[in-house]
Amino acid sequence: LFRLFLLSLLNNSTMGNSESTPAPPPVAPAESTFPPKNDFSWPENLYVETRDMGALSFLVYTWSYVLDTLGDSIPKNDRLTIQDVTKIIDDNKKALQEGKHASDFADDSKTYESLQLLKDRQGKGLSLEDFDAEHQTKELVYAVGKDDNNKRITLVFRGTTNSLAFKSNWGTNFDIAKTSEPVPEVLKGKISGTKIQFHEGFHGMYY
Repeated sequence: LFRLFLLSLLNNSTMGNSESTPAPPPVAPAESTFPPKNDFSWPENLYVETRDMGALSFLVYTWSYVLDTLGDSIPKNDRLTIQDVTKIIDDNKKALQEGKHASDFADDSKTYESLQLLKDRQGKGLSLEDFDAEHQTKELVYAVGKDDNNKRITLVFRGTTNSLAFKSNWGTNFDIAKTSEPVPEVLKGKISGTKIQFHEGFHGMYY
């Protein structure tokens, strides 16, 4: 009974308070900033995203063969758009078709079709920002690509299957022993141990 009496007093006090503070207005939820508000358009599916990343991989192989055939007559490290690449190949088509990689530049090869597809799909948005093929007959080849359409920077390493470094690349693949390196400062405390193990062939190729 005493508890009921106290509750009654509290209710009457609350109901009779004509100067009660009004409830604060509801706070609007913070406006999302993801995705960022700019002209970026997210890929519609995973296929589209990987397809556009694969476009740069195609350029790595093709441009390696162009450099190997034409030598010092074309720029090696300057920034090149897909339009630049296409123009250089078109301007030197005869030399490429008579060179050591002639089959890759034959009229019925997929090279020209693929280049045209890249131009149509990427417009002026795809470029090779850096390309290293100085020792491409025995070591790795890499490229740094910039994709303005998808707001992406891509680092690409040429794979094993190529006519320039096929034997040395497979030798690297079969060098399956392990080698160790100290844990980098950025990873200390985040992983156990003091060493990181690497595939010895890959370690020698990339480092």
